Amino acid sequence: MIQLRIISFLGIFLVLSYNTYSQETIQVDPEITQQFASPLIEGISGSMNSGWFQRAPKSQFLGFEMELTFIGMGTFLESDQKSFNSNSRVKFPESTIDKMVEGMDSRIKGLVKDSLMNSTFQVNISGPTSIGSSAESVQINYPGDTISVNYQGEERKVVVPGVNLDSKVKGINMPVAPMGTLQLSIGTLAGTKLSLRFTPPVFLGKEIGSITNYGIGINHNLMVWFTKKPAVDISMAFYMQKLSIGEVFKSTSIQYGLFVSKTLGGSSINVTPFTGLTLEKNNSNIRYNYNYTDNYGNSGELHIAMDLNSGSLFRFRTGASLKLSVVNLTLTYGYSSHHSLSAGFGLIF
Repeated sequence: MIQLRIISFLGIFLVLSYNTYSQETIQVDPEITQQFASPLIEGISGSMNSGWFQRAPKSQFLGFEMELTFIGMGTFLESDQKSFNSNSRVKFPESTIDKMVEGMDSRIKGLVKDSLMNSTFQVNISGPTSIGSSAESVQINYPGDTISVNYQGEERKVVVPGVNLDSKVKGINMPVAPMGTLQLSIGTLAGTKLSLRFTPPVFLGKEIGSITNYGIGINHNLMVWFTKKPAVDISMAFYMQKLSIGEVFKSTSIQYGLFVSKTLGGSSINVTPFTGLTLEKNNSNIRYNYNYTDNYGNSGELHIAMDLNSGSLFRFRTGASLKLSVVNLTLTYGYSSHHSLSAGFGLIF
């Protein structure tokens, strides 16, 4: 399930946020962390926003309709987002600098160390993103440089050796971000239908807490205001969904949509093809206290805090719902930077 994959993702994400090599840390630019995390966050957002619309509410002021559906959603993650390569400036901890000055002339070794301790280093950070290979890890590479130090009034050139640090951060090799939920839709009041989403909580232990997933949406059929009904239904919708894993991970997705649909057939057996355009947004944040032991046997605790915003994303959706007496089947495909697919099976009254 996507929730269990997120737990694995959090574990590797923590090390990239603060890459640990001693009691001190290498703090990575948040932009680098976002490059690593965003493919999975975007996939989660795409799945959370999928499958809401099944058909327009009835174009009447007062009536009754109810749908109870289990919906499975999946967002396809692009292969070109499985790796990243970027440059950044970082400060190395003292333990790493001690390794860099090993073997230098003892007369200038202290001067070089002092200079490096007050310097930032241009490094290349590359490797798998959160959805990338689980067999490779993110590497931090410093190619080395030549610096000048003043020794007894004389300027001396010193070659600083390159350093390659293995962050131990790996991807989780995820081609699709899957999710599942129950959805209850009830109407109709002034051409409006209310939808609620809920997934039973799953307790993952005291350290993490429980997974919770819920949402709410409103779908309004604009044709309720027309005396002469047009050939198609045009509806506006707003949906919001929240996914939480204890206090560690919280994600909120919202979308605004405009849909066109047409029901063909009778009251007991019919098919409703539909299409629409949605505007989606997602905000996710991570809050975690991470207990670590580094390569030198030192232990400590890091507080990780990161906010990730996906920005605005348009998605074109098309699909159809099939009603067979009290059984309802729905299939929807979403076209965007990450394509999504959802399928629903449930009861309709």
